[in-house]
Amino acid sequence: MTDFSIDPGAVAPALDTVFSQLNRDGFADKLWARHTDLWSSDYPVRQAIANRLGWLDAPEFAASQLPRAQAFVLATLLAIVTAVLILAVEAFDRRAIDATVGHD
Repeated sequence: MTDFSIDPGAVAPALDTVFSQLNRDGFADKLWARHTDLWSSDYPVRQAIANRLGWLDAPEFAASQLPRAQAFVLATLLAIVTAVLILAVEAFDRRAIDATVGHD
């Protein structure tokens, strides 16, 4: 894995100021705690924001779905192996029948 960085150039001081203020305000902790007052004090706006914070649950939701995904992969692999085995048996049976019928 390589490190990724962006040189902000002339806006670096402004970014440092903004990021420092966000850090002092505890923005990340408040975001994860779903404090909608980070964006607005207007109740309807805060309700709309609350309805849009579901992405914060994405990692937990994805982790909870892992067993289903693994079961799907296993079932798919088993179906593929089964299909290959059936085709192989059918091909072998045809050769055996052809060999038997051809040697009357």
